[in-house]
Amino acid sequence: MRLPPLALSWALILSGLLLATAPACELPPSADPAPVDLGPLPDDSLYQLGMTLTDQRGQAVDLGLHRGHPTLVTMFYGSCPAACPMLIADMKAIEEALPPAVREELRVVMVSFDPEVDRPEVLAGLAREHGLDEARWTLASSHPDEVRSLAAVLGISYRRLDSGHYNHSAVITLLDSQGRPTARIDGLRQPASPILAALSP
Repeated sequence: MRLPPLALSWALILSGLLLATAPACELPPSADPAPVDLGPLPDDSLYQLGMTLTDQRGQAVDLGLHRGHPTLVTMFYGSCPAACPMLIADMKAIEEALPPAVREELRVVMVSFDPEVDRPEVLAGLAREHGLDEARWTLASSHPDEVRSLAAVLGISYRRLDSGHYNHSAVITLLDSQGRPTARIDGLRQPASPILAALSP
């Protein structure tokens, strides 16, 4: 059945109005943009460890979650009374010494020696306490075996004491965008020049 010309015109106008007022089609909140293909991991990438972490949000993430960005990696434990707060302060000082554009690209991953105590809610509290930018800082725990493997690769020694505290070395390692170590600082309150130089454009 053919509509008369006048009715057809009104039908077309109404169709246009309906399309103009229809809500835009949106992706569900959980839909993430497709990741950029960075190619295969280099053989000397720390991300080859395939280490699974649980972050301060309670999410399971890979050690290479920040692949594509330069990343500072260190190890700590949340109830540490002195050395670990100083370690966090040292990394914040590195950030503050960087130009804003470089700082925006930098990521930080801190992995706990003490996964039984450093549960996600504890790590989230630490992030708030130290005023960390959680879009760029990841505080995480992992299985003790994986913690030992990461410590060995980073050259970090640690030992649990009867008190529940840990004796441990303080090392900050800079990884490039593919997870390869490019610079490191051994000890607290040390010059940050090796890392700052490696991050210089």
